[in-house]
Amino acid sequence: MVKIEVNSAEFKPYIQIVDINKNGTVVSSNYYTDENSSSDNTSYVIFSPVSDAKYNVRVKSDKDESKKDSINEPLNYDIKVSSTSNLEISAEGSKISGELNSNDLISSIPHTNVHGGTYYKELYTDNYLLTDVKAGQPIKITLDSNDFNTQLVLINTDTQEIIYSSSKLDDINNSSQLKFIPVDGINYTIRVSSYGDKYIGSYEVETENIIIPAISLTSSSNNINGEVTAEDIINPNPININVTSYSDEYKITDFESGKTYRFSLFDDN
Repeated sequence: MVKIEVNSAEFKPYIQIVDINKNGTVVSSNYYTDENSSSDNTSYVIFSPVSDAKYNVRVKSDKDESKKDSINEPLNYDIKVSSTSNLEISAEGSKISGELNSNDLISSIPHTNVHGGTYYKELYTDNYLLTDVKAGQPIKITLDSNDFNTQLVLINTDTQEIIYSSSKLDDINNSSQLKFIPVDGINYTIRVSSYGDKYIGSYEVETENIIIPAISLTSSSNNINGEVTAEDIINPNPININVTSYSDEYKITDFESGKTYRFSLFDDN
């Protein structure tokens, strides 16, 4: 994560991070930190650079200055660049209490509206690097808050690609839940975020490994009665990200290499 801050004693600055190769705005700041303060001439952006990408930092003047035909005197400003490390949370079972506050504003993210135009949405986030991840071991992540509408986002740490985004489960509580099966070679980041009218406040994020029952192929009785419920959702679906998938996982043990086995699934309903 990189934070770029611009301060000026002479004008209200505005920052954009531009992807040179894609010729598009990655993130934009507010015009200044406190819109109610005429003396606050500080603006900043926080974003996660993608490897092999090239960026420009664009410093702009605010709305009032941009209306002028010319600037009689140079307008001076200072730029400060700093890096921040992601928080960490273990995938093997951990519970962390946190808080989204005004310092967690990731400025403004460009979105496209239904008419094809671009608008900017303010986003408050905390990012957690997921540690102790084992490929093939299903993970359940839960986000709860009494203060804001929760949104849980699964991100590829190296490319910053959003793999899946899960909002609150229902209109009664502010709990979001995400289950997925890690793939070898991918580092994962969990983004705690908010949406709607309530953006900041306290939260609790929890991870746990989903226990996979075993089926022994040498056992004399391998009949298993199971039930697929709403708790068995797997996001994202590895086959189609647009389709919700529900599944139960079983670990196969005591098999003989080269021997053929038959598995049958029956619906009692």
